[in-house]
Amino acid sequence: MIRQILIGIPIGLLSLIPLALLAGEPQPEDAAAVVPAEGAEAPKPLFEQDEVDFNVVLVAAEGEAVVLKVSPKAPFHINQEYPWKFQAGEDTFKRETFSLSEAQATLSLPKATAGLLRFSVCNDSACLIKKVEVKLD
Repeated sequence: MIRQILIGIPIGLLSLIPLALLAGEPQPEDAAAVVPAEGAEAPKPLFEQDEVDFNVVLVAAEGEAVVLKVSPKAPFHINQEYPWKFQAGEDTFKRETFSLSEAQATLSLPKATAGLLRFSVCNDSACLIKKVEVKLD
């Protein structure tokens, strides 16, 4: 079916299709800060918790800023409907402040902060509600 649709499209426009698909996918504002430059060593996480069904990491971004990242492990995916929350002292970061996709959740913070992260990951049969205490050394 896709082949039939693509037959009538000029070749020059075909090269733009992958860009159009990527443009619709929400990306965290600080994705470049999380990915090290080519040949550069990835920064050591300020916090990391690796579990069977997910990984949580807090990494330095630009300046004092940090990024809290949750990555589910197969067969799990991010539960985008759950009311995500990161409670850091008196500061509360709710779901609207997270960048959520099925593959990853990120939260940009102005500085490294300890707190309690509440989130959910799902597989085909169940959703798990998780709490992770983010600690700084």
